[in-house]
Amino acid sequence: MYTKIKTHGIISVKRPISKARSKIVLKAEMNMRLGVAACSVSESDCNSGKCTSIQIIIEDQNLLE
Repeated sequence: MYTKIKTHGIISVKRPISKARSKIVLKAEMNMRLGVAACSVSESDCNSGKCTSIQIIIEDQNLLE
């Protein structure tokens, strides 16, 4: 989703800039905790008003070497 914060703190959720099946890869360089929220915002332009699934893959680089 693409969230805009306007003047006076007004928040609006717009159509995402990314495309379906886009991905982002993050690398943690120290121990961390990760929190993920898949919010369904049926009254916004995000996902055409439908709640859709997300996929999260967490890899331990030590196990891949």
